[in-house]
This record gives sequence, C-alpha cells and structure tokens, in this order.
Amino acid sequence: MKKILLLLCIVISFVSCQSERGDLKFKQKALNWEKIKILALWDSITYWYKVKSEKSYPSQLEKKLQENNYKYSIKNFGVSWNTSSQLLERLDDILENNQADIAILCIWWNDGLRKKSLSNMKENIEKIIQKLEAKNIHIVFVWMELPIIFGWDYSSDFADTFSSIAEEKQLDFYPYLLEWIWLSVEYNQSDNIHPTALWYTLISDNIYNFLEDMQLLYKKEEN
Repeated sequence: MKKILLLLCIVISFVSCQSERGDLKFKQKALNWEKIKILALWDSITYWYKVKSEKSYPSQLEKKLQENNYKYSIKNFGVSWNTSSQLLERLDDILENNQADIAILCIWWNDGLRKKSLSNMKENIEKIIQKLEAKNIHIVFVWMELPIIFGWDYSSDFADTFSSIAEEKQLDFYPYLLEWIWLSVEYNQSDNIHPTALWYTLISDNIYNFLEDMQLLYKKEEN
C-alpha cells in the first residue's frame, strides 16, 4: 500500500506541473506543421516479437497519432533481450543518426530477468537519461515490475528503482505497461512474457492517452 501511495503521489505531482510546461521545445514545431519525432527505446516488447512489424506498439501508436492529425513519427529501436547496459552502448549511435523530440524509455526488464545488480542498472539508466537530456529530448519513462518468483526483496527493490529515478529526475512516469497481460490468453503469447498483437493495440492506445494527458500532443488546428 505504501508503494502504491508513493507512485500515486509521483504521478499526481507530475500532472499538477503540466500547466507550467508550455515551453516544451517541440510545441512550436507542431504548431508550424513540422514533424515531431519520437524514439521508442526498449527490448523485445518494443521490437515486434513474433508479430508483424505493423502490429508493434510503435507502429500502431504512430498510425493512431497520424489518424488524429498529429504530425508525429516514431522510430522503433527495440532489440530483443537488450539490457540497460546494451542500450547505453548503442545509444550514442542512435542519437548521432536520429534527431528526436521525445523518447519513450523502458529497457529494464531483461536486467531483472537476469537478476543483474540494481545499483548498476540505476547507474545505466541515469547515464541514458543524461544523454537524452543533453540532446533536449523529452523523456517518457516507463515503469516495469517483476513477478514475485524472483524474490520479494529483489522484485520490490526493482520496482522502487523506477519511482526513485522518476522522482529525482522529474520525468513523465508511465504506469506498468504489461499490467493484466497474464489474465487473458488473447493478450499473452505462449511464453507468458510477450504480448499478442491485440495487447500491442491496447499498449499503443494507453500510451497515446498518456501522451495526451501529459500535454505532449500538439497540432495546428485547421481554420
């Protein structure tokens, strides 16, 4: 309960600050009909693992944005089994070759599945955030959980790592992305880890709503 209240307070504090964010650098770009570019940085959940590429959440999210007349594009940099250290290693090349306004950032589950050091994971995340912020890229930070089978202390500390980083860095903090996935065979692939195309649709819808709630969606209104 204490953890839930802490996460709720963080989310509320972020929402309350949205009215002060009218100076987002890409707002004017959108109002001028310039394209807003998003990087999707993650692992196999971003990569279209065992689904068609057009069914991945970045592809579906981009389509939904464009259908609603938002001039946004998304590049998918998901790599299966990537850890935080591996993303950190390839991030310079990504940023050197791709201009971006927003990054959807979540690459941590594989660290947990391999029970890697949480202090090292946190250090990697902070370095990734520093690199993105140095490029003036606005970060949407996604929270992940581990099943309790990995041990109560490790699983709890794993989840707490994200909330502490989000609070310290004042990042837009997205709730647990795969919540309820295991409750329906429609949503869950047979490996009990990866989403089906149907669940990717729900993920893209939920992220779309989150971007809207965080006032990160801008477009030039037609006369």
